[in-house]
Amino acid sequence: MMTAQAERRIPAFYKHVRRVVSATVEAPSMWTRSEVIGLAKASCGFCHGCGLLPILHSVEEPCKCVFRAIFRACHARYRECEAMVTHTNGVGIERAGGPSGYRLYSRKRQEYTADFALVAHRILAPDDHDLFRLHFLGRADWRACCCSLHIDRGTFFHRVYTITERLGRTFAELRPYPLYPVSAYFAGVVQSSEALPLEADVEEVFPPAFRRQRMIAQ
Repeated sequence: MMTAQAERRIPAFYKHVRRVVSATVEAPSMWTRSEVIGLAKASCGFCHGCGLLPILHSVEEPCKCVFRAIFRACHARYRECEAMVTHTNGVGIERAGGPSGYRLYSRKRQEYTADFALVAHRILAPDDHDLFRLHFLGRADWRACCCSLHIDRGTFFHRVYTITERLGRTFAELRPYPLYPVSAYFAGVVQSSEALPLEADVEEVFPPAFRRQRMIAQ
């Protein structure tokens, strides 16, 4: 999550930029046992440490403990980036794949914290997002969250498990650029054939003055 000082420096019209949701972005990936066995909980009562659960027609799906482990890994990197917010990293140049081979300027730590918070804001319901913001972003304990949201202890932990499971799946299956594996996110931009075109991926909102200049130039 960005600091208040950094958020004030962002022009208001850039806050309206939104990602266009399509079937390609939400397409789930195929999970294999080698990907989930290291994330599964050995004492899990459902998968018993295997990581995959059988469903209909001989199809296997990752266990909930796998998605919670993915969320914990992403949240740990988020807290690490937040702890290093005073030491702003320099702008890096990254080369994207594809026929064009263009290059991008980025600050990975700031981008990861923004993606972590924005994906949760778009996926979670308002009540769950309030809990996510207090507990995971604000680092409030269960007593403070129960007092602020007027819920009991059992409801708090049940919603926490649901939030971590849902966000863990989303962080891993997000396309074209997932937040997990974290090492792949910080390794650089890799644009595969599944990536959407830039024009379809982001809807640009320009300020009125800049929009008029574009219309005059055309």
